[in-house]
Amino acid sequence: MAGYLLDTNVLIGWFGGHEKVAPLNALLESPENRFHTSILCVAEFLAGCAQADARALKRILEAGEIEMLPFGEFSQAVSAATLRKSLGLKMPDAIIAATAKEKNLILCTLDKVFAGKTAGQIKTHRF
Repeated sequence: MAGYLLDTNVLIGWFGGHEKVAPLNALLESPENRFHTSILCVAEFLAGCAQADARALKRILEAGEIEMLPFGEFSQAVSAATLRKSLGLKMPDAIIAATAKEKNLILCTLDKVFAGKTAGQIKTHRF
């Protein structure tokens, strides 16, 4: 069973029907996969989405199709700070990456910042 953490840009692309994230549908269809997102990703998504998309995401979260993970453990803060310093990530990206790392999840993202330079530190699936 694989666990995935959906980055904000993947949520935006998925709700927008963007072709770049079309492979996500195959991952979602597998009953063996588990899907998560960070509370930070949800906040970022809600800050710019349409009301209908906000309601749809709320239903998905309430149904448990995607689990929203909090950011509240000290180890996550240490990991985020380390990733920010060592990889030069912006703090929101560092927090999302730390959440994936600490929970042993594969980070699904469109961000080029995660291409290559995080190899060995964060498992990623780039669309």
